[in-house]
Amino acid sequence: MSRIHTDTSTYTDIYGDEHTVTVANTETLLPMDDPINHPKHYTSSKAKCPKCETPIECITVTTHMNFNVGNAIKYAWRHEHKGNPKEDLMKAIWYLNQELKRIE
Repeated sequence: MSRIHTDTSTYTDIYGDEHTVTVANTETLLPMDDPINHPKHYTSSKAKCPKCETPIECITVTTHMNFNVGNAIKYAWRHEHKGNPKEDLMKAIWYLNQELKRIE
């Protein structure tokens, strides 16, 4: 069994550009701790969809970003849930530094 949820939202990226995205999220009804489809460190956020109260996964947000920025957000998002928060925050900073080098 699957549930389908679509949501349209607008966000401003780090460059000040505004984007409107529609996310269609089809997911098999699996335990939210499924290590393949819903690892705990991806579903641990308290952020929820305002329409259906489904937890927002970081991949839903970062899939619309470039590689470096998306990875930085993923590492920061889940830094308290993988066992080494300092290392994950350092990785987030590393990706942000790579993005700064890229745009210079």
